[in-house]
Amino acid sequence: AIGPQPGGPEKAPVVQYYWVQSQSYPPAYVWIARTWRTSRTPRRLHNDVHNDRSMRDARDARASDGPQLAMGMMVAPFNLAKRWLVRSTMLSGGPVQRGEVVFRFVIGLEALPRGESDQLRGEAANYSDVLLLEQALDGKSVAMPCSCIEKVHGWYTYALRRWPAARWYAKTEDDTYVNLRQLLADLHSLRRLPAVYYGLMNACAMPPLAAARHTPSGYAGCWMGEFESAAPESLRHWPRGQPRKCHGGAPAPFATGPLDVQAAEVARAVFETCSYTRRFMEVGRAENRRAGNCAKRRGTSRATTFASTSCDCTVGHWIGQCRLNLTVADMTWTKGHHYLHRAGGLGWVAPSAASIAVHYLKQHDGPSGPNGSRYGEWLHTHAASSASARPAFPPLLWRFEQPPLAAQQYRGDDLDLSAADAGELRVPPPRLTEMQPEVQPRGNREAAERQPRG
Repeated sequence: AIGPQPGGPEKAPVVQYYWVQSQSYPPAYVWIARTWRTSRTPRRLHNDVHNDRSMRDARDARASDGPQLAMGMMVAPFNLAKRWLVRSTMLSGGPVQRGEVVFRFVIGLEALPRGESDQLRGEAANYSDVLLLEQALDGKSVAMPCSCIEKVHGWYTYALRRWPAARWYAKTEDDTYVNLRQLLADLHSLRRLPAVYYGLMNACAMPPLAAARHTPSGYAGCWMGEFESAAPESLRHWPRGQPRKCHGGAPAPFATGPLDVQAAEVARAVFETCSYTRRFMEVGRAENRRAGNCAKRRGTSRATTFASTSCDCTVGHWIGQCRLNLTVADMTWTKGHHYLHRAGGLGWVAPSAASIAVHYLKQHDGPSGPNGSRYGEWLHTHAASSASARPAFPPLLWRFEQPPLAAQQYRGDDLDLSAADAGELRVPPPRLTEMQPEVQPRGNREAAERQPRG
């Protein structure tokens, strides 16, 4: 069992052993012990960490009046065991202990049974890392996109108020392990660039408010590919090849769900100053609460609710409609990928020291991982990610700029709401400029497939 059990005394820590390959040269196999209270590895696995200059710079560059990074993890309310696992592994390292990273488990209380919400309030009273959103839908009876969009918006809004001096704001999910030390090093390398949006980047477009509410597919968006493949060309030639339902929305980049990181100026523009985001949430929340909406059952009309779209694309939609210009930083498949305990490819690879966001860790409690043990895949990822700090492939960078719109379509910081709501707006293609023209995107995926296997 991980952590103290509800209603009983604290139990002794459980030790899990893993037979993993170190990232030192020559390769050497070592035993690694993991407990929920402490974490120790052989000294040889940490040599690269102490010698890595970017890691040292990132650690020393903490803000004097705030954290480097505020991160929220969107979690299932009922998954107490997973929260204990995250606390004892991902959050047990230096960045959290030194105050460089502040972290919260984000849970919505609305629509939860009384007993479950009371239990969560008790957990929040005992642990400062739980954020309960009173007015966000959550729970097994709610469609996931409805819950996710409301919680993501609630998290960023809260974090901007709670830590106004933070340099970066981020969200992740409870099936994702984030290597915080490596993430801070990557972000530190981007600190001098304006308006950075970081993650495993894709692009999409969504119909705006009233247009979405009057189409059978609702808010359903149009995916335009990854930044390592089709997205740059899809954005440059917008709206060629895209369904007509999306033509009224502004195409924009978005980070996939496992890790979304926004520079403070980007997060503040989207979640504090942009009137389109506020209107979108007001309208959507009202629709979500209509009888039968956002319920996980057949026969209910969900086209006018957030259930008709994806959480990740919605963030990109806000960026597009708010007319933001960005530095897009694609972490690439070398650092953001799905979990596989053995050799794989096409985004499914074993975790390594280069991994920053390892996704699809779905076995929250049962046997998994290379030795089929309880919490095996998560603990395997923790051991592999903690092994060393070898230099990783740098983020791919683009400058994303949205051209000015006609005066009657543009008002201050966002799209004219009346034109957007009526579906009359035709958005021109954005300007997308490669900031590292000498870097070939295909090299990243090839590098990801060559990552050492745990």
